[in-house]
Amino acid sequence: MARSTLDKLPKEIREELGRLREDGWTIDELLSKLQELRAAGRHDLDVSRSAVGRYVQGIDKVGEQLRQSRAMAEALVRQLGDEPDTKVARLNIELGHSLIMNLMTGMAGGGAEGEDGQQSVQLDPEQVMFLTSSIQKLASARKTDAELILRLQTEADKRAIAAMEATAKRKGLSADTIADIKKDFLGIRKAS
Repeated sequence: MARSTLDKLPKEIREELGRLREDGWTIDELLSKLQELRAAGRHDLDVSRSAVGRYVQGIDKVGEQLRQSRAMAEALVRQLGDEPDTKVARLNIELGHSLIMNLMTGMAGGGAEGEDGQQSVQLDPEQVMFLTSSIQKLASARKTDAELILRLQTEADKRAIAAMEATAKRKGLSADTIADIKKDFLGIRKAS
């Protein structure tokens, strides 16, 4: 990603700028705050108004994307209602994949435009490590979700088979008839 002058500021100052912007501070107020912090020796960068303006645009764009993501997630959770946690987990995994893809295609902003008109993203080694870790965690979450679904299905199958066997025995069906029902309808072969 293209780095601005403000990206070189200490993390705590960038976080403070973000909080102040959330509180409604204007570009001029933020610039004045940065000049005040520079005079106090908290940073040594000469920051222009246009750099603060670009930074504010980036903050505002990310804030809008977060608001849209939250609204979408809330709507989806309302739509899912009392659905099993696995559907919510799958939704979170898909949202994570979508965010990573947006970052990689430059839709998250800040990238330079390539020859094909698409935004390109240049990541530093720390960002690459974070992105790789995120992808691994999403893959692990997907695997955990699949294992949970399989375990729940297996438990449900066992309960259904036990209930079917108990009902069949109560109705006086023979062990061979029960085995045939399990084979024909459930695909379960009699243990040898």
